[in-house]
Amino acid sequence: MNYFFTEKQTMVISDQVNSLILELSGLSNESILEKIMKQENLSSIIYRIIKHCPNEKINIKLQY
Repeated sequence: MNYFFTEKQTMVISDQVNSLILELSGLSNESILEKIMKQENLSSIIYRIIKHCPNEKINIKLQY
């Protein structure tokens, strides 16, 4: 059925199927690379806050 979909649609469906398989098997549906990218993004945000406002109190609410 791949020929019915565009490349972008195929990627979206593939991601959904892979996430569902991982979830049903009891594994995290988020890859290690995705976790690292989120950590890097949060670290860069914190760095920018500290750099521009060194005396500001930083409150971060993590969502899992």
